[in-house]
Amino acid sequence: MTLLENEVKLDSLTPSVQLTNFRIVKEHKNSYKISVFLEKISSIIGIAFTIGFFLTKKQVITISQNGGEKLDIEAKGVAKERIEEFITNIQEAKQKKHSGRDENI
Repeated sequence: MTLLENEVKLDSLTPSVQLTNFRIVKEHKNSYKISVFLEKISSIIGIAFTIGFFLTKKQVITISQNGGEKLDIEAKGVAKERIEEFITNIQEAKQKKHSGRDENI
């Protein structure tokens, strides 16, 4: 992932999902990326649910944007505590950006 000017990596939920002081970036296998800037996030939902005949557990974090599409992040195999920590890190980064406490703004 190429960082923007003054951008710093803060966390990584999986190798394909990165949190920075500016945005969340999800990289897909076919080399395209989706970025959601922190100030555009309106809500975050961590969901664990069961699907289908084989009772496959699927964990998804859904990030909703102000007036934009939702970003679904699959967190299969990631511990519930780690998902909660990642969501907290997003909220803290968003709060710092909003309040101007991030020295890299």
